[in-house]
Amino acid sequence: MSGEFYYWGPFVYKTNIDDSMRKNLIEISKDLTIDFSSILAGRLEKQLKYERNEKELYEYLLQPFIQEYVESLYLDFYGKPPPPPAHFFLDEVWLNRQKAKEHNPLHSHAGDISFVLYLDVPEEISKEEYIHRGAPNGSLNFAFGEKTVGSNNNDNILSMLQPKTEMELQPKTGELIIFPSYLNHYVQSFDTEGIERWSVSGNFFITENKE
Repeated sequence: MSGEFYYWGPFVYKTNIDDSMRKNLIEISKDLTIDFSSILAGRLEKQLKYERNEKELYEYLLQPFIQEYVESLYLDFYGKPPPPPAHFFLDEVWLNRQKAKEHNPLHSHAGDISFVLYLDVPEEISKEEYIHRGAPNGSLNFAFGEKTVGSNNNDNILSMLQPKTEMELQPKTGELIIFPSYLNHYVQSFDTEGIERWSVSGNFFITENKE
């Protein structure tokens, strides 16, 4: 017998940026001063907004990655190459300087497509023992859909039929993660004092070609 299997759910994309690009972005991020915390969900002391020139730079540098994400999405959905490129506009972009015990609760973003770019992830985080019952320390976690009542035994069919409602990623320096803005996500805290994890978040809006 033959047939087709269908998998569905939010489209999440992970890649890496060039290290020279990453170092340049760190340099332009060192002098940020505008506090952006009042409109963000994060429980972080330092959430800093990029100004116009820096935002335009991020828009320029990330356009090829956003385009690749959309092309892959279109190909996966329709099974054929996409029409002429859409236009992508970066709305807001900000820097998260996460310290020990800080976290980001479950939330979603504005816009159409969001991203997280990890400029610097200290290795100490991945070496920590878990301080949570669930996801690892410092992890980025996506949540979608609803769990159903069923078996907790991972070795039987009833358990396998349960929907996978969360996905966890342990970020590394230089990684770029792109996802739909509606997708709920949260960030676990970490324990090591005296270090900071630098990540950049932002939201793109799409203007589609109607041809």
